[in-house]
Amino acid sequence: MTFLSVAGAEAVVGRCGLESLGVTTPGELDVDIVRNAALENPAWVEDSAVRRLVLEASDDERRRFQDTLKESRRSSHMWIVARRSEGSAARP
Repeated sequence: MTFLSVAGAEAVVGRCGLESLGVTTPGELDVDIVRNAALENPAWVEDSAVRRLVLEASDDERRRFQDTLKESRRSSHMWIVARRSEGSAARP
């Protein structure tokens, strides 16, 4: 699975003929999504660091990691506000 970075999302917005007014990464669910998938199928998590974070870490440790994702703008949860650039039409 691949998620766009903030820069990647802004590039896509530009290629669509839109002007980015802002990109935020509220970062609320990344760790929970991975944790829930790992709880359903623990064999899915092969990386020992990920396994420790999602299956063995405390709630506080997981929250701090999620906060780090949020603060560094690396969350997969992204909101993009854009508009048509003046004089151009957005491409389908």
